[in-house]
Amino acid sequence: MSHDAPSDVRLPHVDDLHPDVATFIMARAFAEVYRDVLEEPIPAPLVTVLRQMERWKAARGRHAA
Repeated sequence: MSHDAPSDVRLPHVDDLHPDVATFIMARAFAEVYRDVLEEPIPAPLVTVLRQMERWKAARGRHAA
């Protein structure tokens, strides 16, 4: 079968994903890893991702006005 066959289902390249989708995927992975460790603090990489999301949202709000 051809690589580009119509029935060939492929996921989008990471660079083609919206930042919120990529962030959701990363947050979901962190949640899977840390789901049994409720008393631990939020991992620093996840905090960094969440802060970046807030910056993106703030920047979108400034550009929309």
